Amino acid sequence: MYQIPIGKAEVLKEGKDITMIGWGHDVMKIADAVQHVEKDFGTDCEIIDLRSILPLDVETIVESVKKTGRCVIVHEA
Repeated sequence: MYQIPIGKAEVLKEGKDITMIGWGHDVMKIADAVQHVEKDFGTDCEIIDLRSILPLDVETIVESVKKTGRCVIVHEA
């Protein structure tokens, strides 16, 4: 049986220019958008799937943003 750890985000794609953060259905939208951004602008995006908001994996987020220097949080609202 496969278990997904609650409170531990997953870095779906490593990148160096910008961190893209989302959860749930928005992660698929991020992955699609990243393909276009990287192709059109040559930007190397890191994608983080939070998996859960509470508890929030702050360590993974901070580590990624320190590396890229930029962050976009995607939310359907």
